[in-house]
Amino acid sequence: MFLKIFLSCIFITLFGCGSSEISRSAEVDQNTIADEKIFELNLVDLQLSDQGGIAKLSKKNNFCRLHVELLSSYGKEVYNFKFSLLSLVETNHFIYKYEGGIVDYRTAEDKELTELMAEYKDEHVISNELQLINKETVLGHKNIDINKNFEFYLNLFPNDAVLKCR
Repeated sequence: MFLKIFLSCIFITLFGCGSSEISRSAEVDQNTIADEKIFELNLVDLQLSDQGGIAKLSKKNNFCRLHVELLSSYGKEVYNFKFSLLSLVETNHFIYKYEGGIVDYRTAEDKELTELMAEYKDEHVISNELQLINKETVLGHKNIDINKNFEFYLNLFPNDAVLKCR
């Protein structure tokens, strides 16, 4: 009788730990699966950004993602929209600025000021490091501006690309 209980305990312990290891490895596999890229747009070509920008539509598991990056002379703005067949699930919005700012001396109208700024730029290294100044996470459709941006960027993609996602 004692041997039977002892063997049962060992059996439960071995398979109990094994099943938790299997479930943990399944969780890791789900988290490491890469997004399936559906479509990518260059926002400079669409004249939506003069410094650079990209919009990517992808799918992972049961959710679609729309990643938008807009570059400017002041910094970078990033939207990560996560949505499902029915609606917007979550949005992460980041705003970055260049440390110390970037001044485009070529746009100055005063010739002396232009020359002075050009000299300063040559003598001093202006940082291209980006600093996060705002991070916002919005669940669902709680922010009207986020919703408008989501609809705007999603409508830039061809219908067949959006249908692959939804």
